[in-house]
Amino acid sequence: MKWRSIRIGDFLHRVRIPVDIEDDQQYNLVTIRMHHKGVALRATKPGKEIGTKRMYAVQPGHFILSGIDARHGAFGIVPPELAGAVVTNDFWYFEVDEAQVDKELFLHLTSTTFFDDLCRLASDGTTNRVRLQADKFFNYEISLPPVEEQRELIAQLKHTNAAVASVLDETDQQLAHLTKLRQALLREAMQGQLLPQDPTDEPAAVLLQQLQAAAKPGKKGRGPAAPLFAEAAEAVEGPFEIPASWVWCELKKVVKSIFDGPFGSHLKTADYTTAGVRVIRLENLDYGKFKHDKTTYISLEKYEGLKQHTIYEGDIIVGSFIADGVKAVLIPELGETAIAKADCFCIRHNPTAVDNKFLTYLLGTDFISDGYLRIMRGMTRSRINTAQLKQTLIPLPPLAEQHRIVAKLAQLLQHCDALEQRIREGRRLAEQLLAIALREALAPPAGATPTIAAEPALAEDAPAPARRAAKRGSQLALGSLLD
Repeated sequence: MKWRSIRIGDFLHRVRIPVDIEDDQQYNLVTIRMHHKGVALRATKPGKEIGTKRMYAVQPGHFILSGIDARHGAFGIVPPELAGAVVTNDFWYFEVDEAQVDKELFLHLTSTTFFDDLCRLASDGTTNRVRLQADKFFNYEISLPPVEEQRELIAQLKHTNAAVASVLDETDQQLAHLTKLRQALLREAMQGQLLPQDPTDEPAAVLLQQLQAAAKPGKKGRGPAAPLFAEAAEAVEGPFEIPASWVWCELKKVVKSIFDGPFGSHLKTADYTTAGVRVIRLENLDYGKFKHDKTTYISLEKYEGLKQHTIYEGDIIVGSFIADGVKAVLIPELGETAIAKADCFCIRHNPTAVDNKFLTYLLGTDFISDGYLRIMRGMTRSRINTAQLKQTLIPLPPLAEQHRIVAKLAQLLQHCDALEQRIREGRRLAEQLLAIALREALAPPAGATPTIAAEPALAEDAPAPARRAAKRGSQLALGSLLD
């Protein structure tokens, strides 16, 4: 079997179709999204608004890349709707010589890390001016079998791709089902259907009366003290039935306080430092899980004016943006002083009325987020405020039952987490299998004799490869770039 080394410039032929931009004409401008996101229309502009008066027209099927961002996966195929669109000289576009390389195989390679790595190796320049270098790019060599065998390779790869895609689709479905299972468990718990009722529990209505009585003490030295129990509160009807020992009430009635973080000029990006007092931001919030890896700080001096926003272990932080569900997390032991930023609401629970873990689970249910979305209907941004959070109607079980629900949910959701980990591991192995299959398919077989291209590569211009390279400085076996 004969493999041969072929220069990039021998099968990618650069095309340039110059266009003189006229002020009274309309032109479609092209953008190439990074990370393999494709080629798309950036804008349509009259010529008088385009500063560069010599541009270049592209046609459907051209392979196009950004000389600046190719190393970040900014390349793709020009789609039919961009026929005649124009680009600057920073965009390179090509026709593929199918006598040298099977086009389908080449396009497949550009969807992998192979072409990203090749473009990184061929890019050079200062920090803000790193660009693809034409001499390095066009003179890099890759090892390929004859075109007939390339077609056999792409057939094998398509078969493997289909099998792996089927596995990945299955894992996506499993993860979606798991999300529904978690919500079903939360929904049953918050409707009183997860555990049997205990008739010895003190009804939540009694607890609510005690809270109302405590909230209205008699004034010291003036008039009688408030009664031990206030009159029974008027029953509130919720969106679904709850057990007789439960009660519907507004969130603000069972917590100590609800407050937002500093907003506007009170806390700006310019105030951030590398150490000091921790700032909890939206990026620290996930669905029921606190994300430790994102850290932001302000100075102790800045903190002096923001102490009222201090949060503590056991507080609940809720994100204001609820389009994709409510992100509510319990603040863990941070080991440092922290405040919440704007759009991060802090709920400080009353431990005599509500279990903070129960409340965190409750705020993460779909019926809570659905209720907020109904309020937001017609608004451009799905974003709640502190008043709406305080008025949130919640089902309140007896405190003892809250503790039991938390223990049971922790047990069940732990099983869900373990199942998710196994599913994701299966997905990772499937993706790994695809990478291995691609690498092995594109590695010259043992004993294969490469036929060196007549025009030598410019080894002296090639940068040190970031990954395992072939023996010659600019000669690359495709498989080596996929390790």
